[in-house]
Amino acid sequence: VDRNYVVAACAQFLGDTYGNDPSYRPKYHHRALYVDDRERRILIRNERSNEEEYLPYDVLIGADGIRSVVRNGIQINHRNFECRVDDIFATFKAVHVALPPKVGTGTLTLLPNS
Repeated sequence: VDRNYVVAACAQFLGDTYGNDPSYRPKYHHRALYVDDRERRILIRNERSNEEEYLPYDVLIGADGIRSVVRNGIQINHRNFECRVDDIFATFKAVHVALPPKVGTGTLTLLPNS
């Protein structure tokens, strides 16, 4: 399942269910920067205006991606929190490689490990 479909379905459900609740304040186009576990707040930055603000929380759901600030904050502050991240690449670099002429589009090609 494409992650974007899951995120869109969750966002629609939350909006449909809690859209009229004054406590529901979605923050699209924002980036999580830091979780302050002691004060129960999270620092976020508006990606369009670069403005930063702390938001208080009662429940914090970490759905902020592969390099999750929320997950990291939970792991640092709660040593008994178990989380496996062995399937997440810690270091990588994305590069564009032109498609070789003998490799068809939509095919799977395995390259030997050298």
